[in-house]
Amino acid sequence: MWLGCRLHRVERVPTTEHALTEQQARLLDLDPGTIVRRREGWLMPLTDRRGGLHLAAITSLVYEPRLDLDDDASALLSAGTHPLGALVAGRRTTMAAYHVSPQLSAHEDAPGDPWMPATLPDLPGDVPALRSVGFLHHAGVPFALAAETVYQVGFDRVDVAAVDTYLAPLLAGGGVA
Repeated sequence: MWLGCRLHRVERVPTTEHALTEQQARLLDLDPGTIVRRREGWLMPLTDRRGGLHLAAITSLVYEPRLDLDDDASALLSAGTHPLGALVAGRRTTMAAYHVSPQLSAHEDAPGDPWMPATLPDLPGDVPALRSVGFLHHAGVPFALAAETVYQVGFDRVDVAAVDTYLAPLLAGGGVA
């Protein structure tokens, strides 16, 4: 459940192998050059099977040996149809999050993410609203880095009164004070 919606994930491009840079390796407590899975996908409402309503685009670098997945879960990770959070119990730590100007794409407005490789560009109909970068971990051990662009359409569907008081100004378009 995310932004009031049950989700499914759709791959933007097939999962590939990625060699960690020095900065990425430091954040994941691994050696530079370690091979991880690079996943590029959209989060979409479970009810939208046509693929038109993108709530968010997510690029993640996943070090699978730390996930302790059974064969079925590993196959689902490879298939790219499930959000990582649906397969693995873990916590997210956000390193940076900021509101994206509606006049600019998330990529034009981004201050640069030296720990994440360049993400794919937004599609013309996807209006970015929020960008965040963080990592996922369990028992203090990081297993993935993630860069997310949340699109305005997702916030338009949320009941602002039911949301945490810190997020409410962002959802209402007021930004963070």
